Amino acid sequence: MTAVRIGLDPSALEAISVSVRAQLDRLHAVAGTIDSIARGSVDPVGWMLSPGSVIVAPFSISSAYVALAQTRAAATAIEDLLARLAGEVAVQRDTSAPSSSFLTASTAAMRANALGMPLARPRARRAADWRRVSLTWARLSVAERAALVTDHPERVASLDGVPIANRIEANRILAARRLSAGVESELEREYLMSVVEGDTQLLLFEPERERIIEVVGDIHRPPQHVVTYIPGTGAEVAAFYAHETQLVAQSLVHHERDTAAVALVYLEGPWITWVGDRANTSSDFLSDKGAGLARFAEVIAGEARWSAAQQHIVSHSAGTTVAAYAEMHGATYATFTSLAGSWLPSEWSAREGSRYLYLQFGLDAINTITPVTRTPLESPEFDRRILISSGVSVDPGANHSAVASGSQAVAGAIRAHLGS
Repeated sequence: MTAVRIGLDPSALEAISVSVRAQLDRLHAVAGTIDSIARGSVDPVGWMLSPGSVIVAPFSISSAYVALAQTRAAATAIEDLLARLAGEVAVQRDTSAPSSSFLTASTAAMRANALGMPLARPRARRAADWRRVSLTWARLSVAERAALVTDHPERVASLDGVPIANRIEANRILAARRLSAGVESELEREYLMSVVEGDTQLLLFEPERERIIEVVGDIHRPPQHVVTYIPGTGAEVAAFYAHETQLVAQSLVHHERDTAAVALVYLEGPWITWVGDRANTSSDFLSDKGAGLARFAEVIAGEARWSAAQQHIVSHSAGTTVAAYAEMHGATYATFTSLAGSWLPSEWSAREGSRYLYLQFGLDAINTITPVTRTPLESPEFDRRILISSGVSVDPGANHSAVASGSQAVAGAIRAHLGS
């Protein structure tokens, strides 16, 4: 590779941007057409529309959705190109220019190895590896990035250090492949359809390993707040398919336009159980989960599009213990909100500069553990609020679930805490 300097005049860049954005609009139109045809072809009635109607044979519908995902990946690549050009013009810095024959001369393995990706599915890496991946990715051309996403989505989709938009596109392609291979669960099929159509955004999707991270909100505009939501005991991928685990995140993002919030719903399984080695009483297991969460916070803080945003953590039940351990492992959040949170490690202390809030509905079942262990309810570091609203029940167990059900009373309190 040789170092070159880009010498574009800002006015020339503007002219290029206008032209490129016109092509971007055309790509979005193509994606919409593919989506419309595929949707219409699912309904047998569509076969009896007026002469000349375009339909897709049932066995080809999954291929149409693969084409849709790839078209949207191309649109994302164009947006990345515009951002890259703007940055180069702004600072006129040296950049690595890969040979124009890179894609044709290198093998798939060579492209994968350029990011340090092994041929097998990536496993746990050193905490600092994501930075190396990020730097390598930044040196690739737009065409090389697009090729990695479309040709090797299984290697990009879960790779920390790859920009979030690219990982979402890779997971969209994988969702289309999974649909094509066939899934038994109707809920999973509907969920994957929403991923392919762009209604659901996945940063990570490995259901066989109980790993899933869903992104809620607009990833293309710089947010002021990035909220990571940690569920409690018993959380599982199937609850994502049923759109249950995402309720708190959705209540924050979909009703908070002014703050431009993005939420990440986090499940790095196998998750917390009631008994056994993964029990919500196991300090070693929960500490390990906290260490993983701290690494994730570091990766999110390194996301270029979100670099100016504040990071926040919202946790339910035993997820609060994981979040507290994450702080002990080095994570820093502007705010920490605990929804009916479970016990806090004895070594935990509030981080300087962070603000803490505890919320629960009426009498909560979690209150039964306060006499025997330290919880946010009686911890002076937390501003404590007991909410009384139409969702409050006389059943403490029902209240424990309801506080994480996307209630507007809870969402309003969290939003006020984020902006306070």
